[in-house]
Amino acid sequence: MKKAFHLILWAILVALIGTSCRPLYRASIPNQPMITERGQAEVDIGVETGSGYLNASYSLSDHLFVTAGGNAYSSNHTTAQFAELGAGYYSFNKERRFGTSVMGQIGFGYAEVIRDESVSNFFEPGDIELIEYDVQFLRFGVTPSAYWKSDHVDVALGMRNSMLYWLSPSEFQDQEVDGIDIFVEPVVSVQTGSAVTKFFLESSLQIPIYRSFSHPVSPIHLGFGISFLISKSALTGYTQGKALEQ
Repeated sequence: MKKAFHLILWAILVALIGTSCRPLYRASIPNQPMITERGQAEVDIGVETGSGYLNASYSLSDHLFVTAGGNAYSSNHTTAQFAELGAGYYSFNKERRFGTSVMGQIGFGYAEVIRDESVSNFFEPGDIELIEYDVQFLRFGVTPSAYWKSDHVDVALGMRNSMLYWLSPSEFQDQEVDGIDIFVEPVVSVQTGSAVTKFFLESSLQIPIYRSFSHPVSPIHLGFGISFLISKSALTGYTQGKALEQ
């Protein structure tokens, strides 16, 4: 138990270090809907280092679903917002309690990055230069995932493949911003609780495969929050479970 606690502290420390470099693109934790049947709505509300995020999904049929989500980040030097929409296909085996899905998403992100650089010399000690960047980008993502659901514990593994198209700035630190960036973002999520409400802990990596210009990224993301599953079968099972407890 003590060893696990130390590992969590180290992971949080690494995440804090990784997020202190004021990235132009701050990835949201990938959405991993764990839908099992038609008419389910799943809403995840979470927080991670410096930001809050929301992911929502709804199954239109036994195989098709739509999603929406976003995040907002704030620190002393950066504020950022991102929102996206998507759709996907899923398949769930109720006997094995195992499902797979793949979804495509498109989103828009905006950030303001302010950096204080102290320029000190003998003639002008303490001179401060303020540099500000207004960042805008489009993100296209494709996310395959697999998940396993039990009565009280759910586990999901996913791999978002993201392509960024930069709308602004036109220059960053004497570099011309022209082109696209490609990221691979694996994610794991664990949920525990009742059929209707679960607490979750999830983590993702932001791995750059190609960058059209050099800029800092935030490589590690740790998030936790609460997940709501709204469906007729889930509510029925929850009500029956409460009746048996009484």
